[in-house]
Amino acid sequence: MNIAHVTPEDNLSLCDSGNFDFCLAHIAIKNKDYKKFFVDRVLSGRELYLDNGVWETGYPLDKDLMIELAIEMGATYVYAPDYMGEKKKTLDAISEFGDIASNTKGFNSKIIGVMQGKTREEWFDCALKLAKLPDHICNTIAVNTLFIEDMYEYEIEEGARRSKTRVELLMMIDRQLDRFNNKRFYSTGFGAPIDAQELPKFKWLIGVDTAIACVMASNDMIITPVNYTYFKPKGKVDKVQLTTDQVTFAKSNIRIINSFIRGGNPFEK
Repeated sequence: MNIAHVTPEDNLSLCDSGNFDFCLAHIAIKNKDYKKFFVDRVLSGRELYLDNGVWETGYPLDKDLMIELAIEMGATYVYAPDYMGEKKKTLDAISEFGDIASNTKGFNSKIIGVMQGKTREEWFDCALKLAKLPDHICNTIAVNTLFIEDMYEYEIEEGARRSKTRVELLMMIDRQLDRFNNKRFYSTGFGAPIDAQELPKFKWLIGVDTAIACVMASNDMIITPVNYTYFKPKGKVDKVQLTTDQVTFAKSNIRIINSFIRGGNPFEK
């Protein structure tokens, strides 16, 4: 499975540890060096996923700015607008974005539609509706995080609960994969290290992105055989500034996550 590591804007060399690149659009429109870094990577042949920034800022970047930025940067994939927990608003926004983008001269990116909803049922139904959209409107469905409070009473850490809801939904999709019209699926922004161990079970996922290696490092944490099953890092990568020691921690975390994503177990001798 392919993976991209989402990194702070001052530590972009850590992107080299992934198979493709993941750019936060709300940073790219403000930081010319950050934007140029990813443009140069595209020119060198790397695939670029351009994210709309909703997780970091609370709202997606304006659709016209996203389209313009995707064209300028030569993004391979671009996230259509989505809204946390809002199925209908997200579906409407994706359809509108896809229609405008696909009719814009110079726009050649594939469009990612993110699943949203307040319940597992809404989340799953959102995916089914995205699967019915033509490829020029939604090429790939992104499995996002579903927030369900107190779903698992025995789970203390939110990260572990989130992991279980995501894996549960992936299992639902796996059982009914033939209903999704051969759409591509992608896992975006997993929230706990244990997800890295779980995701390779779903062979139909084309890839995954994660910021947890750097976010954990910013908390002076490395992934261990003990904490990887429950720990959820605090913070968002666009607010992170890593010290020299923390960059070393991030590199260790990246190695562990990469091993899991490739189907291995870095803690087995």
